[in-house]
Amino acid sequence: MKAIHRLRQSIFGPPSPSNIDITKYNTSDIIERDVCIIGGGAAGTYAAIQLQNIHNKSIVVVEKQPRLGGQTTTYVDPNSGQPVEYGVTWFMDLPVVRKYFAQLDIDVVPSSFTSRLQGYDFRTGDQFPTSPPEAQKAAMAIYRAKMEEYPFLKLGFYLPDPVPKDLLLPFEEFVKKHDMASVLHSMGGLNFLGDWLRQPTLYVMKYLNMGFVTGLQDGFLKPANRNNGSVYTRAQHRIGEDNVLLSSHVITMDRDSDPTWVYVEVQSGSGGYTRTQLIRAKRVIVAVPPLLTTLQGFDLSAAEKALFCQFRHTYCYTGVIRVNKELPPGVCFTNRASEDIFVYPRLPCVLTIRPSDVPGLYTLHIGSSTPLSEDEVKREIQSSLRSFQMTTPEILVTGNHSPYQLTVSAEAIEAGFYNDLNGLQGNRRTYYIGSTFESHNSPQIWELTDQILENNLVPSLQSPSGKSGWRYRW
Repeated sequence: MKAIHRLRQSIFGPPSPSNIDITKYNTSDIIERDVCIIGGGAAGTYAAIQLQNIHNKSIVVVEKQPRLGGQTTTYVDPNSGQPVEYGVTWFMDLPVVRKYFAQLDIDVVPSSFTSRLQGYDFRTGDQFPTSPPEAQKAAMAIYRAKMEEYPFLKLGFYLPDPVPKDLLLPFEEFVKKHDMASVLHSMGGLNFLGDWLRQPTLYVMKYLNMGFVTGLQDGFLKPANRNNGSVYTRAQHRIGEDNVLLSSHVITMDRDSDPTWVYVEVQSGSGGYTRTQLIRAKRVIVAVPPLLTTLQGFDLSAAEKALFCQFRHTYCYTGVIRVNKELPPGVCFTNRASEDIFVYPRLPCVLTIRPSDVPGLYTLHIGSSTPLSEDEVKREIQSSLRSFQMTTPEILVTGNHSPYQLTVSAEAIEAGFYNDLNGLQGNRRTYYIGSTFESHNSPQIWELTDQILENNLVPSLQSPSGKSGWRYRW
């Protein structure tokens, strides 16, 4: 046994003075990499590909789900073989998308949102009129002009001091102030962001950004096979099976005891078989929502806890249904509580019903202010569809995209929350990426990830001191 300990110490150095005992691990259970990535969604998977292919760094991805892809969820209709996206639906036509898909040898084709938005009270069956197209177009022009006043919103949350007052207004007040209420009829599909009319305008503008607005007008991109899930299947193959730990979670982490290495204990598997492994990495990327509940096992500092505990979020669920009654073609139904566009429907409820490319199949978004079980999600679907006077729809699949849309109060934003949050980048050899630091738009998450990798993480690995000053650009 002593000889084994000496062999391990000759390879890995002496055990770090922490609660992680490296000597209890067989060498086959110790993974050494340049970077450990926690989370294999849009951000984590992209970071893995770029670090491997562009920056020539070794990586390992730890993902709690049995697949990569996060909120990219695809149902394949067994009758037609056609895919139906009930998560990420389109990709903005940006250079980063074309470059990334080319890296994965994935051809792309144009795609667009062609459905007409129709306000509908899912409790009563009442339909509500929308503003004339001319009024909506004029209001959207005002909205775009206001966005152009804030170029710093293009990428990340790098906010000036002071933060412009308009960005702190609840979006309802912002819309009224600038006489653009008709724009809400063009944004009806955004209600799965939670009570977005009451949220600070900052978050609406980050989500419904210039790239997204342009995509609504000029179109988006999709893989040529129309299956967004195939992006992550291809990515996982490129990353390599030895570099992806699926159905895995962090047990313990130590980022401080060793001057060179971060140690992460990970448990993989479920049911009757589990395996515990130790990752030794030079840097850690956190690509999961930074909430205290999702970072269990992390050695969070007081500063990290003080920031992460301020986040609030909504719960978002999705699904695919087969209906037995033909609905009006080309219509995306958005849940409205009344004829007043500023009145938000009571949660939990189905928020949107959108036709898919497969006749008879529809995708749904369900919103809630509290977590729902799968059975509760199904009951909400059945309850919300009664007003359509159809018999019980066939629920083919459901998905849980919670926690969704992490936000803080306008007071916290004004007090410099995001400056403090960005200040965590690089501290304790840890970098944060994902929708919390940008928006729920994969292409912009990828652009921000590129910036953090190229400007900060990779230089820190090459620096003799192991440090790289935090830099950003907009």
